[in-house]
Amino acid sequence: VPVIPWDAATAVVRTASVLYGPGYRTRTAASGGSKAAVKWFAAFVRERCDLTKIDTVIDIGGNDGTLLNLLSVFDEKRTVSVDPHAAGADVVIRSMVEDADLLQFKGERKLILSSHTIEHIADPNVMLAKIAATMTYADTLAMQFPSLDLLVRDCRIDHIHHQHLHYYSERSITALLGKHGLE
Repeated sequence: VPVIPWDAATAVVRTASVLYGPGYRTRTAASGGSKAAVKWFAAFVRERCDLTKIDTVIDIGGNDGTLLNLLSVFDEKRTVSVDPHAAGADVVIRSMVEDADLLQFKGERKLILSSHTIEHIADPNVMLAKIAATMTYADTLAMQFPSLDLLVRDCRIDHIHHQHLHYYSERSITALLGKHGLE
């Protein structure tokens, strides 16, 4: 029996290519739960972000463009979707965020959105370092992800998914963001 060397990093990369490769069929618009979560996030962003002060909206993990479509106020803004199956944006970057060149947007006033993406990323430090490197103080990052605090409080073990590599509490996400100069 051949012995196959194994390490966690290789296993995660192989898992990501299997989970999100050509056979990946999940589309936000086709999932009632995903659409409801993205609709809530869009309302949150509209309510809390001054959209008049941005030129570019970058959707990390944008999938089929549902979030950008819900935020129709962006008709006058340049939209970017970063996802292996990206669609529905002016600029489509079909890759994992870890492999995307976000520095090309550094000089633009931007809003970076990430809805239910960071929990799927093998190394969230790579994602956040890329985001932080392209941001200025005037830019905004808005993220949505499952709350570990609420999962535990509400005993929602049924909401733990095989595609989620990480779960974040308020304390852990604050520390992770802070590590990259984000708040």
